[in-house]
Amino acid sequence: MKTGKDAGSDCIETEHLLNAHSILVSLLNVLFSATLKYGYVPQVFCWGIVIPLIKDKQGNAADITNYRHHHHVRLLRVVIRNRTYKTLKSVGIVKASSNN
Repeated sequence: MKTGKDAGSDCIETEHLLNAHSILVSLLNVLFSATLKYGYVPQVFCWGIVIPLIKDKQGNAADITNYRHHHHVRLLRVVIRNRTYKTLKSVGIVKASSNN
């Protein structure tokens, strides 16, 4: 995870996790394991912030096609997705060359 980036909609920055008490790792592990075990991801984990970014700064800023989006997803959703991908890859359900 990169440091110095803005927090997502959960207001958790990378620095919070890097400097948190070690008990946080155990608690997050319980949360992620329960999510995978029960196959349920709370709706709030899917929330995010969409930021419009201009493609061509010399172009027309009023033209909607001159924008792309950047989506700040909640940290927990990203971690769950990455963990699920690694698990599926390790048991051969997805190929190692697949995008995560």
